[in-house]
Amino acid sequence: MICGERYDPLQLSAVYVGFFKKTFHPLSNCVLTVGIGLQKFGFSPVHPPMSVSYENKMKSECCIVYYSPNGSTRRIATVIEDTLKNTSVTVQARDLAGPDDGSPFLTGKAGCLFIGSPVYRDTAIPPVMQFIEALPRAEGGFAVPFITWGGASSGVALWQMGQALQKKGYVLAGALSVIGVHSLMWQSKQPECTGHPDTHDLQAVADFIGKITRRLTDGKIRPLAVEALDYQKHIDGDSMKKKLGMPWMIMPKTLDEGACTQCGICRDECPVAAISLSPHPIFNSDCFDCFNCIRQCPEDALIPAVALEDIAKQIQKRVEYFDEDRSPRLIMNSDHVDS
Repeated sequence: MICGERYDPLQLSAVYVGFFKKTFHPLSNCVLTVGIGLQKFGFSPVHPPMSVSYENKMKSECCIVYYSPNGSTRRIATVIEDTLKNTSVTVQARDLAGPDDGSPFLTGKAGCLFIGSPVYRDTAIPPVMQFIEALPRAEGGFAVPFITWGGASSGVALWQMGQALQKKGYVLAGALSVIGVHSLMWQSKQPECTGHPDTHDLQAVADFIGKITRRLTDGKIRPLAVEALDYQKHIDGDSMKKKLGMPWMIMPKTLDEGACTQCGICRDECPVAAISLSPHPIFNSDCFDCFNCIRQCPEDALIPAVALEDIAKQIQKRVEYFDEDRSPRLIMNSDHVDS
């Protein structure tokens, strides 16, 4: 609020970024380039419904950041990257589970951050939320959160990510969720969402990202209200949100030391480096139960406290209870865009 008028900081008449400082991201081994120089902004009063226009449009970079323990979120990120590469913007992509190549990232220029997470226990996974919390404040940047979910429930992950991004100064340009084969049902005869994301899902994502990019490139877009991401039934959504303030409970795992060969595959397959060998696997608190270690162990030496067949039964019950629409959920300007 300036002199009693509502002003939109995205309406930039001039932007000057002085110098940059590289900051090491403690959780993702990602190098963040944080603009800490001078910035000069021009403001003009706006009134809802707000249509944003700013001179820089999409001349600068778009960044895609994601965690994908089992591949579904990576497939969506790849479609987003391929779609953006057909435009005039510069695109950078970073798998937070991958090695850091030392390249500058998230320079703070006026662009768009696409950030993706699978849904675990109705929420975004901890490494993605920790990454958002560690971001420098973005004045004038747009963001598009995206999620993949295994057919039980998409939870409150989009709402959770949207709120965190808004607190960092990002304006939501859109959001999307897409189903993917359930990552904990690889031993089931019929895993939920087998074959997804499929070609229809991926084409819907490409079309949606193209639409967002065109609107941003034109320099006119109405920001998405975070309330549009709060789409679960009231009683279910409230129950899911209660999980956000609770510690992430890690499922106990038993090691069959006789079967374990100390090969190190479990350690190497862990996307958050939560496993060390001493000489057998030891888990630290960064584990979020992606079960890659259990899935990839050639000796089946790691045994979860709840048997996989019982986990599959619980998933089936959740599928029947929530009965959530599995078509791509594509949200822009408070409207649901059908695929």
